[in-house]
Amino acid sequence: MNIRTFIALEISDVIRNQITIIQKQLTNKGAELNWIKNENIHLTLRFLGEIDDNNHNKIFEAMNKVAENARCLNLSLTELGMFSDKYNPTVIWVGIGGEVEELRQVAERCDYYLTASGFEIEKRYFKPHITIGRIKKLTDKKLFISEVNGIKIDQTAFKIKKLNVVKSDLKPTGANYTNLHTVHFYN
Repeated sequence: MNIRTFIALEISDVIRNQITIIQKQLTNKGAELNWIKNENIHLTLRFLGEIDDNNHNKIFEAMNKVAENARCLNLSLTELGMFSDKYNPTVIWVGIGGEVEELRQVAERCDYYLTASGFEIEKRYFKPHITIGRIKKLTDKKLFISEVNGIKIDQTAFKIKKLNVVKSDLKPTGANYTNLHTVHFYN
């Protein structure tokens, strides 16, 4: 059986609640949006896609190796931004600051051990961010972009203490995430 799988860093309730406040500020401000549910907000290190259930132990072993010498990461939120196609934004995200180079090294170790275990190498450059919503439709593009640009992010520091291998079940009401495996970083 194939399971939609990704690798994520778990963030604290305080940060997730701060992001939920940002989501509320942008609701009904020129766009129809699909918000990431509070309990699903995370920092993705690597999306693996549909993985045969028999291969999950390889992923778990690779993530154990990633965490062997990884210490907790001190990060912060930075700015609010959007990814877009040529003309329209499609994703709203919050940027990450703090120990970003150390975060990139964790992502690189993740790629290294996954590739050594037979998974395809990630082709996209790792841009540390937390996706907070997807834009279904812009009803007033100028207003929406103005609202996004007007939000100032409280650059609260937070600590990343663990990494999760996550199962994603897509439902009509949104994705349901289940942690399949967790590894802890040392202090």
